[in-house]
Amino acid sequence: MRYTTDFKPEFDKRPLSYSSLKAFQKSPQHYVEYRLTKFEPTASMVFGQIIDILILTPDEYDRKFAIMPDDIKKPTSSQLNAKKPSPETIIQVQKFTEWAEENRGKTWINSEDAELAKFLANKTFENPKAKELLSRITRTQDKVSWSHRATGLPLIGYKDATADSFIMDLKSSNDGSPEGFTKAAFNFGYHLQVGSYLDAEETLFGKFPDFFFLVVETLPPYNISVYKADKDFIALGKQQFNDLLQQIKFCEENNLWHQGYEFHSATGYHQLDLPGWAKNKLNK
Repeated sequence: MRYTTDFKPEFDKRPLSYSSLKAFQKSPQHYVEYRLTKFEPTASMVFGQIIDILILTPDEYDRKFAIMPDDIKKPTSSQLNAKKPSPETIIQVQKFTEWAEENRGKTWINSEDAELAKFLANKTFENPKAKELLSRITRTQDKVSWSHRATGLPLIGYKDATADSFIMDLKSSNDGSPEGFTKAAFNFGYHLQVGSYLDAEETLFGKFPDFFFLVVETLPPYNISVYKADKDFIALGKQQFNDLLQQIKFCEENNLWHQGYEFHSATGYHQLDLPGWAKNKLNK
């Protein structure tokens, strides 16, 4: 059985993070799944990492990424296991093996993604507000470790960009429009991210900076947008952040990691209600 009462969170070894908080927000079992599953970044995540590095730490680009030449193809399993490979297969495997050895430890990307990412990075610096904010950055990829004041639980985070008076996070999005990104920000829990990072700032430095999102659109027309978190967005993030830490503390003290969605219900079940659009179908 994957989820047992034997699970120990060991927060001293694995501090909580924005990602783990989002997992626990669904259920304790989701948090356990998050902890026990090896993380494999998706193609869209890798593309977002390329953009982040080109904008924030361009000197790191060549060290972290390798562009696979168009004439080199990764062999298929059947080609690798062929008892009598064709001369073409032998050449393909040899070329790939040599290139892979030369680029061991790097993330392999294709030339199309590399070109698009560079175009988006250049376009970002052409946006007046983005350029102005980026010019004020003093630290990038800043690791922060702190303890939640109410529960004592340890936390960790990585701020994309920090200035004297604000924090900025880079986001890649298919839709960077005000309507589209507002919806995505709530659905993906970006307010929780804001709440956690601002709690770190208050705890460590006793200040409450502004929080900006720099959004790079990954589909045509590839717009660049800047959003500032308002007081309601921040308030919801802080509220959910503190509530989740209290819930995690309760879960730890009572060893409830085996519980699912019932953990978030006082009755053990949830009320199945009609969504607003469906209620309109009721006869009045």
